Amino acid sequence: REAEAFRSVRTALLFAAHESGAKLIQVSSPEPGDGKTTSICNLAIAVAQSGKRVLLIDADLRRPTVHAMFRLSQEAGLSDVLHGEIEWN
Repeated sequence: REAEAFRSVRTALLFAAHESGAKLIQVSSPEPGDGKTTSICNLAIAVAQSGKRVLLIDADLRRPTVHAMFRLSQEAGLSDVLHGEIEWN
């Protein structure tokens, strides 16, 4: 059921993005633990499964968590890119 719910959100977002020409989705909330990481990771997966290219950036410089959801290394991150220490690609 959860996967189908994210596919429904994906379809609505892609339709709205097509209509408005938007190419970016930003997710934020005032409190930690609101489910932002879980929601955006699942949404990114649903969009990627539709054949679209997805770049998911965790811009929480204090407590990044997206890497853990995908079991990725935290060696290089957004702050390294912003400092010019590495290239983003």
